[in-house]
Amino acid sequence: MNLVRAAVAENRLNDRDRAIVREQYKEQSIDWVHLVRIDPKALDLDEFQIDLYDRRITVKKRDRPPSLDSIPNLWSGRAIQASDPLGWDPGTLRDVRLYRQDDGGVRGSIYIDDIVYALRPLSDGVHALIRQDLSRLHSDQDDVRIRPVPVKPRKAISPEPSSSTQNPAQMEMIRIAVGYTAAAVGGGPLEAMFVEIEDAIKKANESFAANNIAMRLELAAWADSAGYIERSDGAAIATTLAALAEGPDGALWLPHAARDGERADLLAMIVGAQGDTICGQANQVGSSKETALFVFKRGCLFSHTLTHEVGHLLGADHQPGSALDPPVFVYGHGFQRLPEPGIAGWSTLMATDCPPQRCPRQNFWSSPLREHEGETAGTAAAHDNARVLSENKARVAAFHPPPDGASRKRDTNSLPRYARASANSNSRAFIIASNPSMSAMGRHAR
Repeated sequence: MNLVRAAVAENRLNDRDRAIVREQYKEQSIDWVHLVRIDPKALDLDEFQIDLYDRRITVKKRDRPPSLDSIPNLWSGRAIQASDPLGWDPGTLRDVRLYRQDDGGVRGSIYIDDIVYALRPLSDGVHALIRQDLSRLHSDQDDVRIRPVPVKPRKAISPEPSSSTQNPAQMEMIRIAVGYTAAAVGGGPLEAMFVEIEDAIKKANESFAANNIAMRLELAAWADSAGYIERSDGAAIATTLAALAEGPDGALWLPHAARDGERADLLAMIVGAQGDTICGQANQVGSSKETALFVFKRGCLFSHTLTHEVGHLLGADHQPGSALDPPVFVYGHGFQRLPEPGIAGWSTLMATDCPPQRCPRQNFWSSPLREHEGETAGTAAAHDNARVLSENKARVAAFHPPPDGASRKRDTNSLPRYARASANSNSRAFIIASNPSMSAMGRHAR
């Protein structure tokens, strides 16, 4: 059975869907968009084919590790090509994640090295199949706003790597509030953007589990910052982060209000930023509560940008040569496996790409305790970002502790809340609601 059933002509689209398709091409890493109808019954099978237009693949279902939560309606598997070497382990570079929606639509992503095919439902059963080349997202521009040289660089206490498997630790929940701009929504359904960010957070949690790091991210709140106008000159990410760093008295006061109201440890903004050459920017490597801010580009979510910027805030940095020198943590660097004849290159979450060669990003952290394709994914002396996260997660999780006696995590059936400024533009009053339609749960003022 093939998931893709038939092609659809663009003239069959309504005006809104046509605008959504045009919006995709504003991102320079998008190769093409094809319109298709799909057969959701394929997701009832453990194995099926997908016609991706430039290749046909077979996908096989995989069981999720017991350490990960079950996710309703998620079909999780791996893509297989006829040219794949026998016994080759692609790591996360063949991941397939497909979500079946209640209306019969299917949303998800298919990774083939540093190419990702995204499937997005439109109207009337039509889907957009989008090919994105993640290698074109590479930029030499630094993705950290503040890089002061530490007065006294921190040293490794011992040469031995730390691991939650060696030293079982308390599971730490780090909560994130996310503000969004109108350019990030891009004229499409608001819920579609929410789903993409929620999936990025699930992938981040999978990366922690892959390294036995006892921490999780939880989405605490959304903040509607549609009134904030992004720059369109290639500086949207940097200027948005600068505005966010102005704090609760600045132009982006509402995300700060949402963060404080929902007691989130980290604060982020998602932007459209089609003209920017970077995917995101963190405020600081090893942040304080006040500097625990980052901005990320919606078009880069499939490149694990959200996870990467969170790593910076906890103290993790790029590979040596692209990181702070002297480093915040001498062992806190990402790891690159440069390609050789017959051996594909790859990198861990905090390492950058390796042009003109290609080192696609795997969804795990550098660590001498982690292996991939028979090789260690780090060193105890210089490449152990898993250790950095394990040692700093409790500090960051305490940025916004719950009230005395309260549980840090709401019950598992609760959802992040939504903040929107009130209609009176002369005040800083805002509404907190339980859903995007903004059925008010309470009105507040700063």
